[in-house]
Amino acid sequence: MIEITADATTQIPKQSLNLSIEVFQNIPSEISVFEDETVGSVLLVLCKDDLIKNILQTNSSFNSTLTSVELFVRNSDLIELFKESEIRLSKSLKGYINQKLCAQIEANVIINSMEPQIISKNLCLKIEARPKSPIIHFPAQNSVHKFKENTPYDSLLLFNVTSPILDPKLNGLKYGLIETNYDDGQQFSIDSRGVLKAAHPFDYEKRDKYNIQTQICDFNDSCTVVAFRIQVEDLNDHCPTFMQRIEIFNITENHPVGQDGIEIGNFTAAEDADGTAEKRSICYRLENENDALFFIPDNRKPALFIRKSLDREEQDIHNKAIKSF
Repeated sequence: MIEITADATTQIPKQSLNLSIEVFQNIPSEISVFEDETVGSVLLVLCKDDLIKNILQTNSSFNSTLTSVELFVRNSDLIELFKESEIRLSKSLKGYINQKLCAQIEANVIINSMEPQIISKNLCLKIEARPKSPIIHFPAQNSVHKFKENTPYDSLLLFNVTSPILDPKLNGLKYGLIETNYDDGQQFSIDSRGVLKAAHPFDYEKRDKYNIQTQICDFNDSCTVVAFRIQVEDLNDHCPTFMQRIEIFNITENHPVGQDGIEIGNFTAAEDADGTAEKRSICYRLENENDALFFIPDNRKPALFIRKSLDREEQDIHNKAIKSF
């Protein structure tokens, strides 16, 4: 007997990609473009390797089958894709100032064993008027920059400024310090590269801050001014000093002394020339830290104690040296 059976067919479930907008996480949603930007200028560079990496992070099972990503620009005649990586301006932006114009960046994800899948993201151009004077990116207006005292610096700040003039032969910049009533800029200089330097190391005790104004001008003598502060940080660079070098205390012999000792006198506190309170903190100790008779119970206070009563017949004068630190 011959039994005839139907062919068994195994249904293999189709895999699907988990595509989300996070694939484009390295691509901004908006970029600023000047109204007079030259047609053909590169506005943004896309990296397909980054897109593939982002896809694989959420689709690890497709590592061996993911072949490529094709990119396209949709819904705009303002920009075009060049060499599958460069977003270039394809049309003049004159007349679009203060407008936001958007296009779609489309990624066609190609899998060997699957139908291509598509995901897209909006990319908007914010059209701005080109400034008529130099644009200062750094330092920021009214910013504060800290430097330590007594520390040599080859340079303090490197200015980051761009010229509104597009012609490379004419877009050089001139830097200068503006004189003020307080002579804050006298010990500073700035060169043609925008490097700010100080003539000598700072001294916090002489001056703790400098308010600087710098003017940057272009070929047409259109200028921009930026004001900022140099803040000097105090270092513990001064040793405390006793202004009163000799102190005399009279002690009655055989005076009763308790378990905690007894104070015989307060010596004149040392002085510290450091500028801030935390750097002026002063402590005291006996030069002979193993002294059997005298001691300083609180090293922050200029007070001398004895541990036991003294006998004049045994010794009538005790010379002690105290150190401050």
